[in-house]
Amino acid sequence: IVAPYGDPQFETCYPGDEGDYGMGIYSMSSAVENDVPANAQFLTSTMHDHHGRPIVVLKAIAVYERDGGILWRHANLSRRARQLVVSGHSTIDNYDYQFNWIFSQDGAIEGEVVLSGIMNVNPTRRQRDTAHVAGHSVAGHLVRPGVNAPNPQHFFSYRLDLDNDGTANTVYEVDTEAPARGSANPKGETFTMTERPLASEQKAIRDVCFAANRNWGGANTRTTNSLGQFTGYTLIPSTATPAFSLPNSEPRRSAGFTDHQLWATPHAPDEGYAGGEFQNLGRDWDGLSAYTKA
Repeated sequence: IVAPYGDPQFETCYPGDEGDYGMGIYSMSSAVENDVPANAQFLTSTMHDHHGRPIVVLKAIAVYERDGGILWRHANLSRRARQLVVSGHSTIDNYDYQFNWIFSQDGAIEGEVVLSGIMNVNPTRRQRDTAHVAGHSVAGHLVRPGVNAPNPQHFFSYRLDLDNDGTANTVYEVDTEAPARGSANPKGETFTMTERPLASEQKAIRDVCFAANRNWGGANTRTTNSLGQFTGYTLIPSTATPAFSLPNSEPRRSAGFTDHQLWATPHAPDEGYAGGEFQNLGRDWDGLSAYTKA
């Protein structure tokens, strides 16, 4: 995680919550009332303090079922869905994060981050906003007289190890597009989904493209299903935003993984951290930026 702040009146700040503090051991957060439904079951977790001594955290993980909306419907037939949620919490200074893994009956797996806590603020001379646009600071929000909440971004990096039916996996990019009018699209009505393999680490540094409904597939190229298709999963992006800090700024150098939304690399045991193994040392262009140079 990295959270750069974009207000010039605010001190330069881009905390890397996991790399700087450790999201598990920093707060030893347990679930509390109202974090999860009443039917949740809780699991303990053994962590360590900053001296390496083991510490048992009660209610570190919550597991529960919840209603998942309509699973399937047609005409007068309908099926209701249930979802299994595995949830954990972490408090880093003024921010509280809830991380949910959501498992659905149709095979979908969803990663969800819920952000809460207390705003990080700084003083301002402004006592009120006199106009919605003209009186509004472009780099922050007035949240009470004399108190400004600077604009931040929160970037979360997930490492997914997709061993679909074994390790002979290939990553594909899938774009939807309309061919140029001609023999492939005589009426202008045709649109197609095109898969192409990402053949190297450099070619597998990719960005979300909503205009092409872009998604990515991780598939085993040696095993097929009953239709002859490779077995695998599809990675479907939901909300996404670019990093607004300028290229080569301190936040971008410290967390180069924010330059792009997808990085695909072969498994390597010493390349486990998107921002580098020692992000708290403030090294520039570590992690994925360095791993993918090969």
